[in-house]
Amino acid sequence: ALLESTSDGIYGVDLRGRCTFVNGAALRMLGYAREECMGQNMHDLIHHTRPDGSPYPQEECFIFQAFREGRSVRAENEVLWRKDGTAFPAFYSSSPIRQDGVLQGAVITFADITDQKEAEQLLRRAKEEAENANRAKSEEVREIDLDVEKGGGADGALRPAGVSRFGAGARPE
Repeated sequence: ALLESTSDGIYGVDLRGRCTFVNGAALRMLGYAREECMGQNMHDLIHHTRPDGSPYPQEECFIFQAFREGRSVRAENEVLWRKDGTAFPAFYSSSPIRQDGVLQGAVITFADITDQKEAEQLLRRAKEEAENANRAKSEEVREIDLDVEKGGGADGALRPAGVSRFGAGARPE
């Protein structure tokens, strides 16, 4: 019941990377049925390819360091792969499972961070747009300052000396 009460995906693997348990949240995010995961190598199933599309060898996988080296790891810039072949950005942590001091495998918790990544992208775009608008306004102010220094009118037009904004020899009424 505890594993099913969280929105994070949770699964466990033995020392060979085979799934020993998986919760409903993990199954929903990954698109698998429980029987499709149990006993299967989870790296081969959901973590086989890097975000750039290149193969991700199990020996280099951070998840597997938890039971290979007996230490916990966390990663934020990874992807997990669904049954349908699509990937999603994920945050995960992998921690060793020990029983009576003997390493048995690892428990992995993960979350789909698609919404967070999209929000970060929107924030970056908004910041860039604000910076561009600020640069444009600064340039506009700089041009007006130069114009005034050179004798231009308040309307921003540069004119030869002695020519007002009303034309040569013209005077306002």
